[in-house]
Amino acid sequence: MLFRYDEQGYSQYQRAKIIFILNVVAIIILFFVMVYVILANKELSPVIIISQAAGLVLLICTALLLVKGWFSIAANMLFILATAIIWLTIFFDQNDPVTRLDSIAYILGILPLASLISWRKRLSILIYGGLNILILIAFVYFNHDTLAITTLAKYDYLLDNILSLIFISTLSFHVVTINNRSLSIAESEISERKNAELELMKKNTELEDMNRQYLATMEELEATNEEFESMNEELIASQMDLAESEEKFRLIAEKSQIGIIIAQNERLAYVNQAVADIIGFTIDEMMAWDAGGYSTLIPEDYLKSFMEKARERQQGKIPGGINEEIRMVSKQGDIKWIEINSTTIKFQGHPAELVAVIDITERKKTQEILVQTEKMITIGGLSAGMAHEINNPLGIILHGIQNTLRRLDSDSSKNREKAEQHGIDLDRLKGFLADQNIFSYLTGIQDAGNRASKIVSSMLQFSRSNTGIPEPANIDLVIDKALSIAEKDYDLQKSYDFKKITIEKNFYPELPRITCIETEIEQVLLNLFKNAAQAMSGISQKSYKPLISITTTLQEDSIELIIADNGPGMTEATLNHIFDPFFTTKEIGKGTGLGLSVTFFIITVHHNGKIRASSIPGRGTKFIITLPVTE
Repeated sequence: MLFRYDEQGYSQYQRAKIIFILNVVAIIILFFVMVYVILANKELSPVIIISQAAGLVLLICTALLLVKGWFSIAANMLFILATAIIWLTIFFDQNDPVTRLDSIAYILGILPLASLISWRKRLSILIYGGLNILILIAFVYFNHDTLAITTLAKYDYLLDNILSLIFISTLSFHVVTINNRSLSIAESEISERKNAELELMKKNTELEDMNRQYLATMEELEATNEEFESMNEELIASQMDLAESEEKFRLIAEKSQIGIIIAQNERLAYVNQAVADIIGFTIDEMMAWDAGGYSTLIPEDYLKSFMEKARERQQGKIPGGINEEIRMVSKQGDIKWIEINSTTIKFQGHPAELVAVIDITERKKTQEILVQTEKMITIGGLSAGMAHEINNPLGIILHGIQNTLRRLDSDSSKNREKAEQHGIDLDRLKGFLADQNIFSYLTGIQDAGNRASKIVSSMLQFSRSNTGIPEPANIDLVIDKALSIAEKDYDLQKSYDFKKITIEKNFYPELPRITCIETEIEQVLLNLFKNAAQAMSGISQKSYKPLISITTTLQEDSIELIIADNGPGMTEATLNHIFDPFFTTKEIGKGTGLGLSVTFFIITVHHNGKIRASSIPGRGTKFIITLPVTE
């Protein structure tokens, strides 16, 4: 009946056989139990007889499924049916409580059956055990009033059976694990043994042929020697195949995009090319490092804590391998964020650390952009409210100062008439006010008000939703237009002399158009040009030549605009806050701290782009803008 399992191996056939026998036994037992229950109980619960009848039908279906070759479904169905029937009987049996409580022994007897059912998916053994524990708890909870035993006895009963279920489930799980491993080893050994026997038979046949040839004639001895030479060539070819396999594995490691390092005895025993690509050093340079050579990769502000962690890990104070994200400085001086995961291995017979190195710099930058975008959206709403609240009293102040200065103007005939009506010499009054610095005070108030007005205007522009109409534009022409505006800007000519800055343009040929609001992109570029000019104006070396480099490149579905200068650069602490509203490094009165915030908002919110910055003190600053191309 179980011929469908003949080709599935001896182990599977035996499992199917045992499940089939248990299924037949369960059908017979359930049939006689039903007869006994019907004859022995006058007040029989309909739930019990219906569940047992349904179980009998399903057991017959299970046997049919098993014969048809559906082993997994049939086996699990048999286990679930048997368990369900027992639990339904326990829940709805109205006989003596002790009889109901003792019925849990059937569950304990059936549970090991899960090891036959779930020999591949071992986790289901623990799941079955856990479900039975939950059902047992539910049974005691919902029947605590009908069980005529003490509360202490109920808890003792519950604890004993839960421990039994856990023990049986765990034991079955490990038994299956051991059996699977043993079976795998046995199958492997059998296969190797068969291959060895076949090879031995082959060699014996060859030897017999050689002996017959030797006995037949001496001339055939030369032919036999030639065969030996051929075998030797095959052996050499096998050794070459082995060497080729080793070369393939080496090439896989070398071509891997993930950096691989093997450290042994505080030196590097192996480094692949991916690590060299990430940090900029050649493999030979890294292999020549002494025990502390890698410390040159760690930023100074992070070196102390990194070395302390490494020391604690070597001393065993921090268990396990390394699994963390750290900052590093590449050979070119760029800050790199890398993820390090390490484990202990055997390399050339000795303990070593296998370290996987992944460059997560772009992921970190993306995270920073997302955080900054959320911050900009929140602060944009706050800025709008603050700007409107400040704008009204500010307008009153500026209007009052303007009217005050106008009413004191001696060139106005109306002012002179009013002064004469009150017997006041307007020129003498102006002289008195000038001697008391009143006009300078009023002018100072007016200048401060105008400066505050500019800040409010920037805040409103920062928070105001986009009202322009995006249109396809040539980014090269937009850049040229922004440069033209910068060269004619009065503030730039007066303070930084923008025309003295060398502009280096590296435009990608025939870039696709982008959909943008040209005036906003021009504002972004002008802000970046102004910041670069202001930063470079602080360098007083005679040999210094200020330079702004503008580069455009084409990515898959976007263009990348890079604006770099050779100015003083920024520290990492400053770099982390340059897009924050009201953050400025300029002197008081020379900057509102909103320029780069507005720039960030325009690029990320209005144009669905990205902007990030990198800088090294003393080596300039670089802004990278990514904008989607027009579809």
